[in-house]
Amino acid sequence: MSGSSSSFVMPTSVTRYDVFLNFRREDTCENFISHLYGALQRKHIEAYIDYELQRCEEISPAIQTAIEESKIYVVVFSENYASSKWCLNELTKILDCKNRYGRNVIPVFYKVDPATVRKQEERYKEAFEEHEQQFKEDISKVQRWKDALTEAAGLSGVEEIIEDILKKLNPYSISYNQGIIGIEKHIEEIRFLLRLESENTRIIGICGIGGIGKTTISKQLYHKFAMHFDSHSLILDVQEKLQREGIHDIIIKYQSELLKEAPSHLSHYNERIKRTKALLILDDVTDSTILSKVMRERSFGKGSRIIMTSRDRQVLKNAGADDIYELKELIFHDSLKLFNLHAFKQNSSEEITYMDLSVKMLRYAKGVPLALQILGSLLYGRQREAWESQLQNLEKCQDHDIFNILKLSYDGLREEEKNIFLDIACFYKGHNEIVVGETLSDCGFSSKIGMDVLKDKCLISILDGRIVMHDLIQAMGREIVSKECLQHPGKRSRLFKANEIHEILRNNKGVPLNFQSLKKLCIIDLSNCSSLTIFPFDLSEIKFLNKLRLSGCSKLKNFPEIENTMEYLAVLLLDATAIQALPSSLWHLVGLQELSLSRCWNLEIIPSCIGRLTRLCKLDLAYCLSLQTFPSTIFKLKLRKLDLSECVKLRTFPEITEPAQTFTQINLTDTAVKELPSSLGNLAKLRSLKLNRCTDLESLPNSIVNLKHLCKLDCSGCAKLTEIPTHIGSLSSLMELSLSNSGIVNLPESMAHLSGLKSLDLSDCKKLECIPHIPPFLNQLVALDCTSIRGAMSNSPVRNLSNSKDSFFRFHLTNSQQLDSGGRANIEEDARLRMSNDAYESVCFCFPGTAVPHWFPFRSEGPSLTINEDLSFCSDDRLIGFALCVVFEVLDTNDIKGRCSSFVYSLKFECDDDGTQIIPNNDVLNTYFTWHLSDRVLDKDHTFMWKFNLESLRRRGMNLRRLSDARSFTFEISICTSNYDNLWPDYITVLTIKECGVCPLYRSGSSVGESSKETKEDRKRKA
Repeated sequence: MSGSSSSFVMPTSVTRYDVFLNFRREDTCENFISHLYGALQRKHIEAYIDYELQRCEEISPAIQTAIEESKIYVVVFSENYASSKWCLNELTKILDCKNRYGRNVIPVFYKVDPATVRKQEERYKEAFEEHEQQFKEDISKVQRWKDALTEAAGLSGVEEIIEDILKKLNPYSISYNQGIIGIEKHIEEIRFLLRLESENTRIIGICGIGGIGKTTISKQLYHKFAMHFDSHSLILDVQEKLQREGIHDIIIKYQSELLKEAPSHLSHYNERIKRTKALLILDDVTDSTILSKVMRERSFGKGSRIIMTSRDRQVLKNAGADDIYELKELIFHDSLKLFNLHAFKQNSSEEITYMDLSVKMLRYAKGVPLALQILGSLLYGRQREAWESQLQNLEKCQDHDIFNILKLSYDGLREEEKNIFLDIACFYKGHNEIVVGETLSDCGFSSKIGMDVLKDKCLISILDGRIVMHDLIQAMGREIVSKECLQHPGKRSRLFKANEIHEILRNNKGVPLNFQSLKKLCIIDLSNCSSLTIFPFDLSEIKFLNKLRLSGCSKLKNFPEIENTMEYLAVLLLDATAIQALPSSLWHLVGLQELSLSRCWNLEIIPSCIGRLTRLCKLDLAYCLSLQTFPSTIFKLKLRKLDLSECVKLRTFPEITEPAQTFTQINLTDTAVKELPSSLGNLAKLRSLKLNRCTDLESLPNSIVNLKHLCKLDCSGCAKLTEIPTHIGSLSSLMELSLSNSGIVNLPESMAHLSGLKSLDLSDCKKLECIPHIPPFLNQLVALDCTSIRGAMSNSPVRNLSNSKDSFFRFHLTNSQQLDSGGRANIEEDARLRMSNDAYESVCFCFPGTAVPHWFPFRSEGPSLTINEDLSFCSDDRLIGFALCVVFEVLDTNDIKGRCSSFVYSLKFECDDDGTQIIPNNDVLNTYFTWHLSDRVLDKDHTFMWKFNLESLRRRGMNLRRLSDARSFTFEISICTSNYDNLWPDYITVLTIKECGVCPLYRSGSSVGESSKETKEDRKRKA
């Protein structure tokens, strides 16, 4: 009997990007990556690439999100790739998404042999020797990196990569050689009905019998015409999704795809969709009202097209189709081609082996593509005698319908393969391939081999990591099970119809309710049985039980005592149950590896015997709202992560009586913890400590400075936390520190000694009075809405970054109107030093200010500045870019409209004789600059400064030598609220541009603002 389908469905992730590029910048950025990125852009493939974000050890949340939201990953292995911990961590995250979501990974070997990567030889070996030295106490991390590299397999060549990406991005596009025969004629005829040139919204229906190719046509139409629309969505198996997910989920899915946003971000969608030229394809519709449910009226933008497929022409008529196209059976010539493709793996219909038998087979297939594929796959590689035997089987059938053809393929399976097929047909269609494979393996099947056989016989396929099965094949499989016992469903091998299951259980017909009698039972899934109140069996008597899922049994209050030792139970999922306590005999589960108790809102006690579960490596206690403490014995376990987030009554954190060597992450977000124990230093390998919104936490123990591996410390929202340990500077591994929205008043001087710190967040620290000395390798300081800041410390000369992977610095200080002139001068001087350091590729500053700093040689009131004289900087070989500055004036501080998310700026170099621009395709200089302040309001004037690096133009293949011919240089800027500013008219900004400025930047050794004393005439004389 099936468990709840939800327990086997792999989580999904909304995708925003087509491709994520993973590469080591220093090896590839100036050549291969720029060409690859350009090729992707030319093919209209949305690629995520970032030249500016810091490249330290731990990847930032923004990058993690980008990886989660990408469909395909291109991993570019280069000579020094393995030396970058950033790249290796990205790769680990990429492979995690590959396994969770079934995404595609395309490895590319750039100037490095694939064997070198797989075997970690040469530079890769040297890099890992260094990593092993650095992470001696966390060698498992290095091993995960090695495993990630070994897992990769190769492709090469930019054009091949683009084609491979296009193929994977359009899984609905199947080449001629993959079995699409005679489709061109249908595509052209449907194109005529679509009338793409018309601005009216049109609805086209496609009808035909089961197996005729409606879904295939849908996929091909989507691939062929999606590029003609602003947004597009294809929803397959609409009827099945309606039954399984409901209309609401379908609506959310297509809106999310059309607007390219996560479901949680969807708002005002009706108005936005009305402005969108969209393509929506709904496959397998049986309810004529479906269109009115998913689309209120014809609410898409001009030129939109809706395509619906159905077996019933009347359904399409009732849905309001403007035209209906009927798919007919394949003609003889095309039928023979398709049959040959599967029976002989050849396209040509000439010189066919067994031509006489092939023609006879076609009579039974009747031009139905699905039947031709199944028959051909069934006969592939068989001798003539086997063909004749199958013909005899077909002739015995009283009615030569497609079901009998499909069953021939089933009859040819071995017993284990039949069981796998029937399990998929009854329970697992549309589920994640990996999860289904693991479940079948747990049941003793050779799932990998069996599923490969089903693929070879065209009984299943895999799309986006999920199992696809034609509805006719599924219906055939379910009919086989139903015929096992027509009169007594309870005696069948599988139960999949809800009404039959309810009737059998209600009347206790046929199914043994005594689980102990099922001697080989290894998986019990009772997830989401909301009426289950007591354990229906004696757990310890089911000897071979491996997985027990009780997630969502919201009325289950008691977990029974365990009388005997259980060696095989490895996974116990009790999340979202009403359990109040675990039994003291829990230690009998000696084989337990995973225990989930998240969202057990009534759970008050964790027994101390949990420390005896020596194999337990995964424990989830998040959202246990009644949990007030937990035993110190938990730290005897081999856990890597302890999640206690949202345990809102958790007040005490126990002493850690001995070193705990495996713990790397502890999450106490939204708990009521008042203090941490002085023994916190015993968590020797801890890398991440999250204390977000611990509103009762008053201090951090001094022993925290002993956590030498701590990389991330998050104390955001700790309102009672007024100080941090004086010797915080001893945390040499700390890379991210968040104190936002805390009660911090002053920061210790040792902050300047945090040599590994990359990101410091002080936003909303309303009591903070001064910006401290900046640590030497900091990349980002964010202090938004720090209203009490009066001063900012001066910083020592910027360090030499020439050998560093860090080339980016960001400083955001807003609404600190008490900032004194000395503090402002220190910030401006820091900006000047960082702008002039050519090791920084990107620099940006934002702070309260009313004027362009004095060191900008070119200044102008208003939003534009044009230089017609003194253009000697354009011909100076030392020129590396420009410092650009703009001062925004706030017109109405009481209005929420005083927002600035981003603005557009342009740089133009022109000849004064005919106005010709020096740099062709000047649109690359007409650029959005985003400040990530979209949820903030500026209350007074602010100064924005950023660095424009000419190197970015060189990467795009531009020849900058002609800059010396420039006779006019213009800098223009305009404000916009976001890339979707036209969708939220209420957010139009009330900021105005008060002043702007430009300062040429030269290679190190030249002062900012220093113009070349050598004129163009001097150069000509030398020439």
